Amino acid sequence: MDAVLARRLGYLVETHHILPNTHTDGQKLSSTERALHPLIDNPCKAWNTGRGKVASLLLLDVSGAFDNVSARAE
Repeated sequence: MDAVLARRLGYLVETHHILPNTHTDGQKLSSTERALHPLIDNPCKAWNTGRGKVASLLLLDVSGAFDNVSARAE
């Protein structure tokens, strides 16, 4: 039942364009390259406009947080 609902919700989200194009998590035909493209393209566009725009990017390394997560399914 869950798989059927997930498939229907996915279809509705894609059909009605509910999520922005930059949201790639769990979508069909999504890839790491597609997810990284806006991270590279948007700052380059800001720099190339020549209008004094500033491009900022904040990256967080949260891998250390997962060392303390229990792997047991309860």
